[in-house]
Amino acid sequence: MKKNIIIIIAAVILAAGIGTGAYFGVKSKDKAPQPNAPEVTTLDETTTEEKIEYGEFNVTKEEYDRNMPVPSNPVQNFEEGKYYAPISYIASYGTLNINWGSDGRTVTIEGFTDDGGFTVLKLNEYGEVIGKTYYDTDSSYDSEDTKYVKNVMKPTEIYNESHRLIAFSDSLQKYAFEHDEKGNITKAVCGTPDDFMETFEYDANGNIVKFVIKDYYKKLGDGGYWENYDSYDRIVTARYELNSLGIPVRMFERYNGEDTEEEHGLSYAEVSEAQYKFYNYSLKAKIFAMSHSTF
Repeated sequence: MKKNIIIIIAAVILAAGIGTGAYFGVKSKDKAPQPNAPEVTTLDETTTEEKIEYGEFNVTKEEYDRNMPVPSNPVQNFEEGKYYAPISYIASYGTLNINWGSDGRTVTIEGFTDDGGFTVLKLNEYGEVIGKTYYDTDSSYDSEDTKYVKNVMKPTEIYNESHRLIAFSDSLQKYAFEHDEKGNITKAVCGTPDDFMETFEYDANGNIVKFVIKDYYKKLGDGGYWENYDSYDRIVTARYELNSLGIPVRMFERYNGEDTEEEHGLSYAEVSEAQYKFYNYSLKAKIFAMSHSTF
C-alpha cells in the first residue's frame, strides 16, 4: 500500500479505560516484510545467552504448517476482568486475520501485507515486539515442489520508558509517534512532515472516532518542473455500538463527510495482558490506518 504509516510491523496503537472491568484493547478502570537479507547474520543479545540468526531460510512444510495461524474462536460471552482483542479486521485489500497464541506472548497475523504469507510476532511482558518472523511460499517453484521460506527480522521498534512505541523504521522509511496521557497514539509521521502524517482522535473509552491522513504532493510548475508542495486531507469518522460491558461490537464509519456509513461487525478472542498491551499500544491504530489509507 502506498502510504501505510504503519506498515511497521508492530506499529501503532491505543487504549483507555471504560470503567467496566472488561478489557478489549481499551483498559477499563483506570510491515510489510523487509526485503530478503543478502546475508545471514548472527547477533548476540545482551539480555540472553541465545543467539538469533537473522535472514532468509528454507524451512520444511511441517514448520510452515506448524506456525500457520489457526482462526481463533470468537468469544460468545464476555466477562469482567478479562482481556479481549479483535480476531479480524477489514483492510483496504481484504481481511486481516489475527491469531492470539495460547502462550500469551505470540501474535500471528495473516493478510498483514497484500502479497500473502503471515507474520509471527514474539512479545515480552510489556507487549513490546522482541521477535519477528515472516513465512511465505516461493511461487517461482513448480507447484509440485513448493519452496517454504521464513525471513527472521530484527525488530526495529523503539519504545520509551512507559513501553509505548515512539519510532519504527523499515527498508524505505522511518516513522515517529506521539501519544496522549492515556498512551493512545495521536500522531504518526512518516519520514518528514513533507511526506505524510496521520492523526487520531479518541472517545472517553479509547475508541478511534476520527482519523485524518494529511498527504503531501508536488505540483508541476509552469516550467515543467515539480516545484512546490500542496496537501490534502482524507478524513474518517467512526461511531460504535457497545455491548453491556462497553466493548464495541459494531463500527460505523463515514468517509470525507459522506452521507452514508459503512458498517463492520467486530469479533474478539480472550487474550493475555501482554497481548492486550500490544494490541492497545501498538496494533489498534496501525490496523485502523491500514484499512483507511486508500479509499
